[in-house]
Amino acid sequence: YGAAPVDRVTVRGSNLSDAHGALLSIQGGSGHAVTGNTLERGGQLGLHLSGEDGSRDWLVARNIIRDNATDGFDVGWEAGGLKALHIDGLTIVDNEISGGPDGDNGRGAWTDTGTSNVVFTGNRMHGNGYQGAMFESSHGLRIEGNVAWGNGFLGAPWAWGGGIVLSSSDHAVVRGNLLAWNADGITVISQSRTDDAPHVEINIHANTIAMAPRTGDTSAFAAGWVMDWSGVLFAAGVYLVLERSLSR
Repeated sequence: YGAAPVDRVTVRGSNLSDAHGALLSIQGGSGHAVTGNTLERGGQLGLHLSGEDGSRDWLVARNIIRDNATDGFDVGWEAGGLKALHIDGLTIVDNEISGGPDGDNGRGAWTDTGTSNVVFTGNRMHGNGYQGAMFESSHGLRIEGNVAWGNGFLGAPWAWGGGIVLSSSDHAVVRGNLLAWNADGITVISQSRTDDAPHVEINIHANTIAMAPRTGDTSAFAAGWVMDWSGVLFAAGVYLVLERSLSR
């Protein structure tokens, strides 16, 4: 199902399954709401959200998004439970986002280029082959009160297997989340790319992180601030606050 480009589209209480691409795609406009749906076995994505200049105030709440990315699409490009781009003001709350029984799908939730002022709270991400939640080139994030377990073991080496991953993103608060038995816990990753945001005002605190690395995994991060290029990790005005988090 697709909708484009009008304002205030609401999709509520639907059961959508077994499309080859995305089960539900909304493109452009403002004020959309996707609530109380079940989205399962989408070939590429369960839910695809793509705004444009001026797209604001979208809501994704109380959905079950499970067992998507079944048709072998490239996860690095776009495959998994949910992906959102180019939206100013996105609230993702109280959703369950999970992989198949073997954890063989893509990313759970993924915000990407041009997404800003994101509230991501009360979600449960589990059994996703890649990240439970990935915030890439996104700005102004509040990530609170989520639970992520058993994510990141399929194809996310180094620090990319987190229950929560921030990549090239800035101005974020990550607190009060519970992360258990993911390939990595919470990671902040800097890359050399044209849309790499300066990593300023990233505040990570009061999270609980429990780790159970698999045999042979020598690069598991409970909490990590890392980079994959030869730049300077620290610069004036660029900082990470990591405090009062419990890891085991």
